[in-house]
Amino acid sequence: MKLIPELDELDNKLKTNTVEDIIEDHPEMDKIIRKRKEISKELELWQKKIDLMNMQNN
Repeated sequence: MKLIPELDELDNKLKTNTVEDIIEDHPEMDKIIRKRKEISKELELWQKKIDLMNMQNN
């Protein structure tokens, strides 16, 4: 499950570009690129928690 379209877009860019190329063009993305797997895992965890809360409230 993908939670943020921007992360999908980043993954797609990484298929055709190197990390270094993207960081060279977008230096502000350095930490996000290097930690994208951790970010994705954290987002999935939060989404599961939200889904569980929603189920409990219904």
